[in-house]
Amino acid sequence: MICPDQLMQIIKNTTYHKTVFGVGYISRLAYQNDILPPQAIYMTGGWGCVSSISMGLAIGQESQRYLAVDGDGSLFHNLSFLVTLKSLDINNLDIIIVKNGCYESTGGQQIKALANGLSIQDVLNGLGVEQVKEVRHLDDLDINKNAETTRFFVVHSKMATSIPPRIPQTLIAEGFSNENG
Repeated sequence: MICPDQLMQIIKNTTYHKTVFGVGYISRLAYQNDILPPQAIYMTGGWGCVSSISMGLAIGQESQRYLAVDGDGSLFHNLSFLVTLKSLDINNLDIIIVKNGCYESTGGQQIKALANGLSIQDVLNGLGVEQVKEVRHLDDLDINKNAETTRFFVVHSKMATSIPPRIPQTLIAEGFSNENG
């Protein structure tokens, strides 16, 4: 399993035009690890919206490559974006799903579907997503490599060891206001 801070350090050193971070601890971990606007857009209070917002950015700037980082719990709040993603043939977006098997930001409640054997990869494959890579070790996370299609990385992660600091509201707004497309 990968430590959340290690994952953030890898993301910090990527060459994506913009990274959109998921609701709750994922955004707060990015902030804690100095991944700041204009590289970062933080989501707060919008479960399931990260992939849709990232998809919109990618459509608006086809010459740029984007990264979305979202949790497994949040993914299940908006699976319909996968149908849109597939139908629009978007090829400049990578998505990291941080799989820790719980709704960490709201108290660590277990995701029953995952605990009962549902596989995120099977869900993605069933919806037509072919580029899915399970990542259990840092060496397997090759997000800096260029690709000509959207790729999903399901990163097996530990829970955060402490509650990350809150993000100042001005930085949340700055991430959105600095995006010109």
